[in-house]
Amino acid sequence: MGVPGALERWVKAREEEEAQQPKKKMVLKTKLPKTVIDVMKLQPYCCIEDMSDEELANQTESFRELYALVKFVDDKMNAYEQALIKQYDSKGYAEDETEVADDGRARS
Repeated sequence: MGVPGALERWVKAREEEEAQQPKKKMVLKTKLPKTVIDVMKLQPYCCIEDMSDEELANQTESFRELYALVKFVDDKMNAYEQALIKQYDSKGYAEDETEVADDGRARS
């Protein structure tokens, strides 16, 4: 696919960037309303439909690279939502956690 090692270089650059960020962090916890959990159950996160290997083989290399990246994000977001749903079902509430730097900005 496309540029060999591009995703790895991007991940490494993000890790280096985060290492240079301020070390003071705070985690904000927000209880999610039941309606948010209900929507997650009814409409799981999905930006792109699954494609078979045959369908992908008929696409351009750049499309396959973009598809792999979007699919990676989809899978991560879906797993995160499923964890929130599982927490809600077992505890009766779900908390979303956001890491905040000491300057008040949310960190990704």
